[in-house]
Amino acid sequence: MRIWDDGGDGKLTKNELKSGLETYGIEIHLHDVDQLMTLLDTDHSGSISFDELLTGLRGELNDRRRALVHQAYSVLDVDGDGQVTIDDLRKGFDVTHHPDVVAGRLTPRDALVQFMQHWDLDGNGTVSLAEFETYYRGISASIDGDDYFELMMRNAWHLSGGTGACANSSNRRVLVTHSDGHQTIEEIKNDIRVRSRQGMLDNLAAQHVHATSMTTKGSVMDLRAKKQSNHVPTRSAREDAHAATLAERHAAATRIQRRFRCFRAQKFVRAVRRKMAAARMQAHTTARDDAKAKPAILRPALRTYHGF
Repeated sequence: MRIWDDGGDGKLTKNELKSGLETYGIEIHLHDVDQLMTLLDTDHSGSISFDELLTGLRGELNDRRRALVHQAYSVLDVDGDGQVTIDDLRKGFDVTHHPDVVAGRLTPRDALVQFMQHWDLDGNGTVSLAEFETYYRGISASIDGDDYFELMMRNAWHLSGGTGACANSSNRRVLVTHSDGHQTIEEIKNDIRVRSRQGMLDNLAAQHVHATSMTTKGSVMDLRAKKQSNHVPTRSAREDAHAATLAERHAAATRIQRRFRCFRAQKFVRAVRRKMAAARMQAHTTARDDAKAKPAILRPALRTYHGF
C-alpha cells in the first residue's frame, strides 16, 4: 500500500487504486474502480484506509477466529438473549474508576454508553452478534497470525484456555493451600466478572479445587504461565505461518482478478449487444429508405432521344 499511496497520507484515492492495480497487470476502467471503491470504502470517506483494504482482501473471519469472537460475545451477553444492553455491561464492568467518571466529567452510565458505541454500529442501544463480528472483522484484518489473534482475544476478554503461545496470561492466578498442606498455583478461569474473594473461592470450587486458604499476592511465580508467555515458535512453525500468509494474499489477489474479469466480460457482452442492435437498426433504416425510393429511368449511352 505504501507503493500505491502516492500522496503519502496512508489512504488510497480512486486514481491511486487504479494505478496500483494496473502495476499488477489488472486492467480496470474507471467505472469498475468506482464499484470497487464502493465495496471497500466502508466508512464512505472517499478514500480507502489500510484496514479497509485488508478487510476487503481477507474477507470473512475464518472458523477459528469466529469461534473466539462468539466466545467473547457470550461474556458480554449475560442473559444469553442474543443482545447486549447497557444492563449487561453494567453487570460485567465496573466503570467507577474510569478517569472521566472519577473527575465528574462522565456519569457511570455515560461511560458505559461510550464503551458500547465501539460495537453498536446502527446506534439502536443494543449490540447484536452480527455487529460484534463486524467490529472484530476489521480488527482481524490487520492481524496476520491466528495464534496472535487468539492470544489477543483470550487476554482482552479473560477467556481461559489456549495452548503454547496462545495460552491465556491475563486471568488472575492465586496461591491455594489444600487440606493436606501442599500449595499450588491455580487460575481463576474466565474471571472477567469475578471481583470478590468469595467469587474466586466459588470459581475454584467449580473447578473441584477446595482450598483451605487462598492468597492473591505473594512471591510464588506460575512457572507454567511464564514458560508459555516466553514461548518462541520454532523455525518450521514460523515458515508454515509465513507460507499460510502468502497463500492468503495470493487467494485475495485471485479473488480481485476474478471479480474484475467478470466485470470486463459483462461490459464486453453489453458492448456487443449494443453493436448488434445498432446494426439491426441500420439495416432496418436502409431497407425502409430503399422501399420508398422511386425507380430511375435508365437510357443507353451515346444515344439521343427526341420527343420527350
